[in-house]
Amino acid sequence: MRSAAPLISVIIPTYNRAHMLGDAIQSVLAQTCADWELVVVDDGSTDDTRRLMGGFGDPRIHYVYEDNKGLPGARNTGIRAAQGNYIAFLDSDDLFLAHKLQAQLEVLQERPNLGLLAAGYQEVDRDLRFLREVKPWQQNSHLETSDWLCHCPFVPNSVVVRREWLERVGLFDEEMRYVEDWDLWLRLSHAGCRMGWLRQSVCLYRIHGQNMVRDVHQMKLGMVHMLDKFYARLDVSEPLKRLRSRAYGNIYLNIAARALAGGLGSEAAASLAQAVAADPSLAGSDPPRFLQSLASFALSSWVVDAKAFMREAVNLLAVAGLPAYSVREAHALLAATTAFDRYQQGEYGKVPGHVLLALARDSHWWRNRGLLSVGVRSAAYALCPPRRKGVG
Repeated sequence: MRSAAPLISVIIPTYNRAHMLGDAIQSVLAQTCADWELVVVDDGSTDDTRRLMGGFGDPRIHYVYEDNKGLPGARNTGIRAAQGNYIAFLDSDDLFLAHKLQAQLEVLQERPNLGLLAAGYQEVDRDLRFLREVKPWQQNSHLETSDWLCHCPFVPNSVVVRREWLERVGLFDEEMRYVEDWDLWLRLSHAGCRMGWLRQSVCLYRIHGQNMVRDVHQMKLGMVHMLDKFYARLDVSEPLKRLRSRAYGNIYLNIAARALAGGLGSEAAASLAQAVAADPSLAGSDPPRFLQSLASFALSSWVVDAKAFMREAVNLLAVAGLPAYSVREAHALLAATTAFDRYQQGEYGKVPGHVLLALARDSHWWRNRGLLSVGVRSAAYALCPPRRKGVG
């Protein structure tokens, strides 16, 4: 029998991850907020998950076993079993930081107009060694429906959402096997759910073999299905309809980057060609926007060697039927992109070297006022960093 309903419910879906699940549960037990319940949904595991769960005696932890339904179905089972007014998600291979629940609940209780609060996260390797901190609000300061059509800036572990909003839009779409979370956030936003940022990291996101190598072709089909569903609605406004080309272009470009990082050259070239066909403006600037996007992706933890990634990207252009671009120019773009990234991260001492590298490799960057500006400002900010707000 459960006691009084908790303030927040944490949902962990899991399938054959007993070797990682314990770390995830321990991260919930370590929360500074104690008014929670944890619902672990075992989606038909055949490993030691059941035995592992028997070792936790905390009455706030509830174990639900069901035949395999897939990730969205398991999450929905957890939501239906949960009693909290707020819902947080945690994948079984990831971890919460200790302040996660308390920090986000405080903001949501102070701002009842917000239906969802997202935050940043730290990428770590299989052994929880730090890789990088991701601050999604730097590229996506707003979380409007128009933004959701083109990007999915946060991971489910970084979110706390009011239960009433999940029920209003019908939970996760159980027919989707990929990007089911992105699909939910898009539907929430379009239904009027206001979203905001807590500008700090609240969880650890593991980068490992099981989530680095995924079926990118099936993921592409899932992304396209998500947009097809959205644009089949009768209540899509004209401004959102005008974003259709851009939305599909970004979907294909996202897959091209993932395929390239996974060594899938044919899929990368095909998706890159589809991206430019859907949104010709991706190739309409200098450097082309699709290459700018690939340079940004090269800095992610999914890419082992950023220079090699950009070199392979250049080699794909002819296969994709796109204008040639030199490796030297691509590496200059990578250096400039790295300078902007380090500037946004507050690593001001690392900016000038990348600025100089970009200028040396491609003289066109001398005309880029933004790059020259961050090079100059970084010296001043290294001495006196600007103040940053915590909530947005």
